Amino acid sequence: MFAGAGCFSILIAKYSKAEKVYSIDANPSAVRYMQENIRLNGVYGRVSSMLGDVQEIVERNLRRIADRVLMPLPEKAFEYLPHALSALKKAGGVGSLLRF
Repeated sequence: MFAGAGCFSILIAKYSKAEKVYSIDANPSAVRYMQENIRLNGVYGRVSSMLGDVQEIVERNLRRIADRVLMPLPEKAFEYLPHALSALKKAGGVGSLLRF
């Protein structure tokens, strides 16, 4: 959620055993950079870039499928927390709020 240019998504895909990483952002420029970063880092097919509102995308396409949810935009985290929780699998899902 709030993936920007895909920095976390790409690192997770490259250095973990994740089969699929969904990377969502509402900013078209960020998603274009994310798609280029996916190509440059050789994680095409493992990272899926998605343009749109996190709330709509999660509720429509990503309910109960995630093992982990990252929300690296703390000022929006509380507002979108219900959607992050709905993306997690019923058993074993973990949410993370990244603070810097």
